[in-house]
Amino acid sequence: MTAPVTASERDLRALAAIVSEDRPDLPDGPGLPPSLLTDLMGQIRCDMLSLDGWDAGRQMCWFSQEIPSGIYCEALAQAFWANYWDGRYPTRTGDLRSGIMTADFYSVRECHSTGMYTDHDHPQGFEHSLVYACQGRCRQPPGPAGTCS
Repeated sequence: MTAPVTASERDLRALAAIVSEDRPDLPDGPGLPPSLLTDLMGQIRCDMLSLDGWDAGRQMCWFSQEIPSGIYCEALAQAFWANYWDGRYPTRTGDLRSGIMTADFYSVRECHSTGMYTDHDHPQGFEHSLVYACQGRCRQPPGPAGTCS
């Protein structure tokens, strides 16, 4: 079991500054200012950050914003959906309140034996992931409810 993570006062102040800063680089469509995502990446120390809108019922991503951009392709999307229902994702587990990390469910060895890792994550160089669902908080296209994560 993973130990709970606590945020220091310094971390909380840094996050508050990130989300309250006036940002001139507002996107034309859905999404967040790239400068906000870049600042967030620095705070959580990660190699890649994506904000995605998923429609699991239709197996489609209706929105994607990545920092750095241009990483994703159609072959990776197909690998993702081919393995999606075997994974632990908020729309599958029903947990729309928690951040879900790969390590919450799998040891490294178990993770490396999953289709999602071998077909999707490993080719991109991903060892760890954190998914947070914000269902109902994103603009989405008409149709069944999607999940933005």
